[in-house]
Amino acid sequence: MNAASLIELRPGGSRPPIVMIHALSGTLLPYLALAGALDGATPVYGIEADGLDGKRQPLRDVASLARRYAATIRDAFGGAPVTVLGWSYGGIVAAEIAARLGASGASPSAVLIDVQRLNPSRPNRTLDADEELVEFGRLMMSGTAPAAARPPTLAELRAIPARARLAHVFETIVAARPRTPVAMLHDFLRVFRSNLVAHDAYVPGEIRRVAALFVRSHGQTHPDRDPSLGWRRWFADGIDVAVAPGDHDSILDASNVAGLAACIDQWQSLHVST
Repeated sequence: MNAASLIELRPGGSRPPIVMIHALSGTLLPYLALAGALDGATPVYGIEADGLDGKRQPLRDVASLARRYAATIRDAFGGAPVTVLGWSYGGIVAAEIAARLGASGASPSAVLIDVQRLNPSRPNRTLDADEELVEFGRLMMSGTAPAAARPPTLAELRAIPARARLAHVFETIVAARPRTPVAMLHDFLRVFRSNLVAHDAYVPGEIRRVAALFVRSHGQTHPDRDPSLGWRRWFADGIDVAVAPGDHDSILDASNVAGLAACIDQWQSLHVST
């Protein structure tokens, strides 16, 4: 299997690099504002999903994604310190990548941004076709300016004739991201659906030799039960927790990333060696 491509999002200086892992949408679009807000001495890279260009079949399980992406990171940085970062589903993949890097003798760190509450005893809920479209629109528009068009709610989408729903979601995305060709969105949606399959089949396991930070959004519900939303159970060496502005959908927005970047920069300075 060919290695995944490592995309430079922003050059940096002498600090260990951060590698951002795509979420369900498969793209790095949600991370662009955060990449620009992090400490300027930190090089920032990203990995997008296969299939966004329509030329490859997207992978459909977290283990395969993590194995492939870990190989790419090892090839680029060897055993040097590196932080693997992911928001939402991207955090699940980032955790698994870090686990593989740690097991191979590298010195990885993981930053998980508002990743879902983990409850292995409860099967993930399968989305119907309309729910998939709403979630796809929400993810594709994450990180856009607050004034951008918002994705339709489920009720709004179901008020539209079924045959027009896909086009409506695509038009809404393009309104928020004018440089996104509609033709590409069909490939993006295929990748999104493959990532949903991987997400729904995911079963966590113990993660060792990884320094970890969980950043919870201020709007996350029931944080008092476990501020790490269940991830503390899986990181054998512990996990630190911070809180950043926004809710799950807006934590990466341009209006909130300064606070998020400050949490990450501060933690990196204390826990990631150069």
